[in-house]
Amino acid sequence: MVNRDLYSSDNFLLHSDDSLLSNDRIFVGNQTDDFVVSSFLQNSKKVLMLGLGYGGALRALLIDDNEVQVTAVDINPNSMRATALIMENYFPGISNKVNYVQSDALQYLKEYNGQPYDVICLDLYTREGYPLFILHDEFWIYLKNILTEDGTVIFNSWGLPQQLSPLKGNTVQKSIAKFMGDHFSYLSALPNRRNITFIAHLQQVPVIRQIVNTEDFNAIDRLIVEFFPQRIKYAKKIKSENFKTLENDVILTMDEFNDEMYKRWPHLVEKCNEALVDLGYTQIRDIMELLDDPIKAKKMTKLLLERNAIESATIPVLVGAYSFHKPEGLDWYLYWMLEEAEELMDTHKEWVINTALWQLLEVAANPYANYDYWASDIELLFNKLGLR
Repeated sequence: MVNRDLYSSDNFLLHSDDSLLSNDRIFVGNQTDDFVVSSFLQNSKKVLMLGLGYGGALRALLIDDNEVQVTAVDINPNSMRATALIMENYFPGISNKVNYVQSDALQYLKEYNGQPYDVICLDLYTREGYPLFILHDEFWIYLKNILTEDGTVIFNSWGLPQQLSPLKGNTVQKSIAKFMGDHFSYLSALPNRRNITFIAHLQQVPVIRQIVNTEDFNAIDRLIVEFFPQRIKYAKKIKSENFKTLENDVILTMDEFNDEMYKRWPHLVEKCNEALVDLGYTQIRDIMELLDDPIKAKKMTKLLLERNAIESATIPVLVGAYSFHKPEGLDWYLYWMLEEAEELMDTHKEWVINTALWQLLEVAANPYANYDYWASDIELLFNKLGLR
């Protein structure tokens, strides 16, 4: 049975740069939702999390199996103590499944001499950026040394928005892909707005198991769990040979990424305007205005899909981001998926699953957006698409 200790009857909402947690939902429409990948692996009893924040990913790692044990390592003793208190007070049933260790991630890997881990989850960026050691082979060698032979590494990487080609140029995400591809035999990636979740395996890809019992989950959590095997199945395969060279001036900090985003944004506007003009529309100055013109947004996206353009992610990503800041008036996006997702699946299945439908679920899960009532329509859509 699903453990109801994953929820709390007390009203609780924490939102910081490090984590987003809510008492009444496991998934919150944020990047750490993707750590649930671990729960679908056959071999995932012993989990290491490097980078804890305030524990936003912990419940996603513990959704199904009482035998799972998580070791959470973080360099910040204050956030670690706060997380332990949050879990003890609001989710006491999972407290005995988490061991907290205050340490630098690289130092922990160097000094660890226990049994190897089945899964290692990496969430190492902060508001200051990424630690430099992730760009050295030493880190990845130490990490592999404490991983089981059929183990998995899951890296939550923050950077450029999906529609701005985050794996091109001198981004740290490109560097991460290169290092992980060099050290692991199989690498795939899940897009999520300004994050990419890299999934790496030492040997062959493990069999993905089904989560059997979701009856005690709330409606959106249940849909996300039942949908997630599709998300893993259609993850984008990454090959390190596609990244032959790495630049020296790697973008590592949040400020640097924001600067790079502003540099690349005009090219995005240009590509969107090319599609709009070809459709007979006038050009736009601000892409956000497309969210107030659903017909134009949908037609532009479909044309960009036909052109196999990465800018086809623009509208779903903006909808997902918009739901955090100004969540009103987004029902048109649900209706679009209800009306056209089946047709789009025939030609652009990976995009529908890992971009369009995933952002639909992320908006519905977002505690700020209040779109929980989408659940019944999304369930009907998934049944029609055969995704549950």
